[in-house]
Amino acid sequence: MVDLFFNGVCLWLFLFTFHDLSELQAGANLIFAVSGLVVPGLFRLVAFKGIERLGASAATAVLNSAPLFAVLLAMVLLDEEPGPANLLGAVAVVGGLVFLSWKGESRSWRPRDLFFPASGALLAALRDNMVRFGLLAGPAPMVGATITVSASFLIMSAVYFPTHGLTRLRSCGWWTIGCFALIGFVHFVAYFLMFTALGMAEVAVVSPLVHCFSLFTLGLSPLILGDSDPITRRKVMATSMVVLGVLLIAWSRWPYAVS
Repeated sequence: MVDLFFNGVCLWLFLFTFHDLSELQAGANLIFAVSGLVVPGLFRLVAFKGIERLGASAATAVLNSAPLFAVLLAMVLLDEEPGPANLLGAVAVVGGLVFLSWKGESRSWRPRDLFFPASGALLAALRDNMVRFGLLAGPAPMVGATITVSASFLIMSAVYFPTHGLTRLRSCGWWTIGCFALIGFVHFVAYFLMFTALGMAEVAVVSPLVHCFSLFTLGLSPLILGDSDPITRRKVMATSMVVLGVLLIAWSRWPYAVS
């Protein structure tokens, strides 16, 4: 809730400063309101649960399968045409997921825990396609981003506050709230970049590149989490396969995007 709130505040400040508010009246904005239910709304519920169950490195590796779903959905919904490299990239992504779920002594989670990040990947792929479809109708990217996050905040508030009120938020402490406020600002920057990119290029190009974040997670996880989320050889190899897959997908479509 704190993350979404500060993310929304930053987006609305940006919108008031640099945009004409009449853009909020575009009919295509309904698409972004629906996407707010999907991501960040439902996505964060399953993604955070996946990180809790699997650890940051393993969960983000599974979440990086989103480009595979995104490309498949784009073929159906947006008439995008993936080439051979797209298929090879998809194989690499799936191979990384299979290797990640392979039983081993270093794994401390159950195979069924993969449901959470895998669901997050599917939701993220659906969001990418919905955003691209909405932006093709004309609204500015940051208008779409603002509506998406605001809708998600309202929906999650309607679920959270009637049950918990402000009790849990008050018990978190200022340090925890400050950390999630900072995350909200980081997500604001991420939304600015991602929505702008989806307004310029196809899903098959943007989605794979956006989901390369597991590469950075591998480097940051030991520094931030220490021994609580150890990096194993299996995690490194699985994530490398996923990253290779998304790069192949992006490379295959890049000439079409710039043309």
